Amino acid sequence: MAEGTPAEIKARAMGKQIRCTSRLSLDDIRQIPGVLNVKSDRSAYELQVNTAEPVVRELLQRDSWLADLEVTNAGLEEAFLALTQNNNAEINGRN
Repeated sequence: MAEGTPAEIKARAMGKQIRCTSRLSLDDIRQIPGVLNVKSDRSAYELQVNTAEPVVRELLQRDSWLADLEVTNAGLEEAFLALTQNNNAEINGRN
């Protein structure tokens, strides 16, 4: 599923999680470069990204009403989901 040392795999897969409230739609956020996954959680969005800074800059540029911004390290569940989603996308792309 992934190659490299455990530290390299963890660094690639873990990434960051951004949580915020925004006036942007779910589809608008999905289109931002660097967003790996996004889901709606009540009134907030949870984004999975590799690098948070460029995504946060783009969010702020697109939505001046952005609020409740939090950036954290992604957890093990998010890492697993990111790895399996990337693997499934590669398999589906080959068919």
